[in-house]
Amino acid sequence: MKLLGTPTDRELQSMRAACTADDLPRLKPFPWDRIFATGTPPEAVDLAQRLLRYDPSQRLDAVQTLAHPFFARAPDLLSGAAGVGSDGAGTPQRGAGQPSSTAEWEQRLNRYYADLLARGSGIEQVHYI
Repeated sequence: MKLLGTPTDRELQSMRAACTADDLPRLKPFPWDRIFATGTPPEAVDLAQRLLRYDPSQRLDAVQTLAHPFFARAPDLLSGAAGVGSDGAGTPQRGAGQPSSTAEWEQRLNRYYADLLARGSGIEQVHYI
C-alpha cells in the first residue's frame, strides 16, 4: 500500500478481500519517478506499473509481460548475445542454441545484466541475502 496507495473498494473486491477501503489507512501512491534510479529505461517503469496492480484482471499476464517492449532484447538472451554464444561484440552466432541447463541460463542472465550495467542502463545490481 505504501507504493500503490490505498486500494479502492472495487480493487479490494477483485482481490476477494474481506475488508473495505474504509477499514484501511488512507495512503497516497508513492511517485513512480522516485522509486527507480535516474536513467531507468521508461520501458522498465512501464512494465512495473503494469505488473504491480491490485486488480488481478488489470495486471499483465505472462504472455503480455514477455511481449512488453522492456523485453525487446530477450532474443539476445536466447541466442547468447550477452556473451555466451556470441562473437564477443554482442552479435548472435547462428546455431548458438538455447541453454541446456539451469547453470547455463544463470550464466547467460548474469552476463546479460552485467552488460546492461556496463552500458549504464539505469538498472542497479540486486544482492540477495
